[in-house]
Amino acid sequence: MCEGTVQDCGNTAAVTGSKQVGGITGQLSDKSVATIQNCYNTGTITGPSSGRSAANTTTGGIVGKVNSNGKVQNCSNSGSVSAKKSGALVGYCGGPLNNSWWGGNCALDSAAGFISDTNNISNKQYTDAQTAVTALNTNRGNNAEWTVKDGAPTLKLVQKGGASTEPTIEIKPNE
Repeated sequence: MCEGTVQDCGNTAAVTGSKQVGGITGQLSDKSVATIQNCYNTGTITGPSSGRSAANTTTGGIVGKVNSNGKVQNCSNSGSVSAKKSGALVGYCGGPLNNSWWGGNCALDSAAGFISDTNNISNKQYTDAQTAVTALNTNRGNNAEWTVKDGAPTLKLVQKGGASTEPTIEIKPNE
């Protein structure tokens, strides 16, 4: 992702890749400000474990690689993450990683495969999903609410003004 914000979304699918692998996105660029906030992953994330690509690839439950202008905040990962260079939330983190949680099927014991102490702010491994949900709701926006579903923190969209919480896609033929 080059710039902008991805927020209030989740991934439940398995993701397998060979270059910067993550449950929400592979990499946040360092050319412009890019933010991931209020996002979760419950899917299995798999990056390379050997060979040439394993040496140059980072894998995380939320993002594979966060460069200096990237930021991950208020996110949760309960899916398993496996690769040679991996972290529970982010594989490599050069920007801030704030108020995020991991646990469930994620057996890794660190928020990121690499992160400086100044960028690692209030990230915790949970043993009780409700504890994580309470903390995540403290820092969420107004569009979504964290809840426990199938034993893991997930987002529930907040319905506003009669709008549907069920997405619809309409495809029209060319006229």
